[in-house]
Amino acid sequence: MTKKKLLFNISAVKKNESIQKLLFCIDCEKYDSRAGASAPVFLKLRGTSNEDKMTESKLIMDSRELERKLNRLSTEIVDETRGGDNLALIGIRTMGAHLAERIKKKTDAILSTKIPLGILDITLYRDDFSRQPVSLAIKETIIDFDLTGKHIVLIDDVLWSGRTVRAALDHIMDYGRPSVIRLAVLIDRGGRELPIEPTFTGARVEVREEEWIELRLRETGSGRDEVLLKKGKKPGNSRKKK
Repeated sequence: MTKKKLLFNISAVKKNESIQKLLFCIDCEKYDSRAGASAPVFLKLRGTSNEDKMTESKLIMDSRELERKLNRLSTEIVDETRGGDNLALIGIRTMGAHLAERIKKKTDAILSTKIPLGILDITLYRDDFSRQPVSLAIKETIIDFDLTGKHIVLIDDVLWSGRTVRAALDHIMDYGRPSVIRLAVLIDRGGRELPIEPTFTGARVEVREEEWIELRLRETGSGRDEVLLKKGKKPGNSRKKK
């Protein structure tokens, strides 16, 4: 197939599954049917806003690959904590919380026991909280177990500047004094502004300044699990660094 550029209205794409499947077959020098949806392909989608901005999307992780990454992360977490001794998981809202719930199911199965799980909202601990132009929605933090002496694995979807993790660490310390805190992320995109590094990483992805990572999960109503590398204007606060 020769290289082509096709434009689709986003709302039409969402309603038409056949168009969704077709999108994986366009805008590439040569389509390999054996590669299927997992092949990285750039797509051009026309937005519905007045300015009609363009966004390029590249599939970097499909549902099967994402599942493999979570399986590996779960195994590494159990191994690192010496069989789950005093292990507890804490996920950062929103996507990190969903990933933590999935990893908990896997670690529970490996260890044949139930690992404590906490959910963290770091909104009030953000270093730019007072500079936000609009009020931010604050969700509930749920930690219903004693953190003292626990081996905590903090889980998030994408690691960028390290500022979200810094806020999460401050929040955790308000609940107790864990023995150890480790960091697990699905994607490390580089660009650190603070001396924070993950112990467990699903994948490292080179991301330019004008690009951003989008994680889609079934839990959020997307209908599929996938990780996209996008280029263009990011919805909401495009300068927010995780």
